[in-house]
Amino acid sequence: MERKRFVLAAALGCLIAFGSVSAQEETGDNDTYEKFRVGGYGEMVANFKDYGINRYWGNKIGNTKTNRNTISIPRFVVAFDYKFTPKWVLGAEIEFESGGTGAAYELENSENGDYETEIEKGGEVALEQFHITRLILPEINVRVGHLIVPVGLTNSHHEPVNFFGTSRPEGETKIIPSTWHETGLELFGTLGKGWATFDYQAMVVTGLNANGFDRKTWAGSGKTSIFEYDNFTSPAYVARVDYRGVPGLRVGGSWYFCNNIGANADKPTTYTSYGDIPVRIYTVDAQYINRFLTFRGNCIFGNLGKSDKLSQANLNLGNN
Repeated sequence: MERKRFVLAAALGCLIAFGSVSAQEETGDNDTYEKFRVGGYGEMVANFKDYGINRYWGNKIGNTKTNRNTISIPRFVVAFDYKFTPKWVLGAEIEFESGGTGAAYELENSENGDYETEIEKGGEVALEQFHITRLILPEINVRVGHLIVPVGLTNSHHEPVNFFGTSRPEGETKIIPSTWHETGLELFGTLGKGWATFDYQAMVVTGLNANGFDRKTWAGSGKTSIFEYDNFTSPAYVARVDYRGVPGLRVGGSWYFCNNIGANADKPTTYTSYGDIPVRIYTVDAQYINRFLTFRGNCIFGNLGKSDKLSQANLNLGNN
């Protein structure tokens, strides 16, 4: 009988000035700043767990004989907007994960006084957003740059106040990238009014990389290349619609399609003989908030074409 895992967690965090906003807010209708605004958020998390670090041990959920505790600073984010004019806006967001990264030179006297470089921190510093927005009308606006991919409930609303518990939900973060950000072009806006209000986003962005797919995280590690650039040979197409016609209610759905993730690989010839390797992701999610209740739920469905051939090819990669 499989033992259920238990997590008791505590967190301390702050959220200032920045969050996911609707298209109406993006068009400036609710913006009070004139030129520049800065904000961000941070998290400090302690987890107390009754399962081991190996999630796949013995075909169970972790090593059931192991208890462990962890404490971390998962992320600290600094963000800003700058208005060149009321209609041209620059936005950026920089994230420091797990304390950032660092390296240092050390003098190794035990090795004849040689200098040695050592990694001091194992986190990450990432440019999560960097884009220029041209505000036109509430119904249609244009954004280009490095963007959040609005697939699923958490990517669009990834700040700590927008999910339950102290850690982002595994139902999404273990099978798709989170936070998912890619470079490309976006059209967005708000259609209708009153009870018939809809927000939409339509994007063309860099596609997923076949090298990152594996049995543990599915597409979760497929968002970036290990090199300085991302291949754009086979772009991805993304669409999202949110219904906001009832106060406190948001019901949304998203769609993602990349025709050939093999073409975006660091060595695309690895997958050439397989032809196109398509990926499709569909999501439906909802949130309702009032004075007494907060409800959130989501469903994700994904399909990876020729997964058996991709799996065999990735088993033979040097970094497997």
